[in-house]
Amino acid sequence: MEKPLKSRLLAYLQRNHGWIASGELQRLAVKFTTHTPRSVVRRLQEMHESGELERKLIKNHAYYRAKQEMTQADMLAASQDNLRRFEGLPIT
Repeated sequence: MEKPLKSRLLAYLQRNHGWIASGELQRLAVKFTTHTPRSVVRRLQEMHESGELERKLIKNHAYYRAKQEMTQADMLAASQDNLRRFEGLPIT
């Protein structure tokens, strides 16, 4: 039995940390599964709407990545950078 498309897409995006074009994900699914490009698009849209994926559009092309979790250290660094920007100090 074939693993569900949603699970396969999410696992692939979690292993590859970066933005990946929807078209590339569609080509991979056609090459390695029995799913159609349209079903890939539907699953990506569903996962974006549910908050599992982040999406950005560049010239009407969708790029996806797994939702990035911020650690406390990341949040602290970001807040310190914002404070420095507000005070007009250089960001280190």
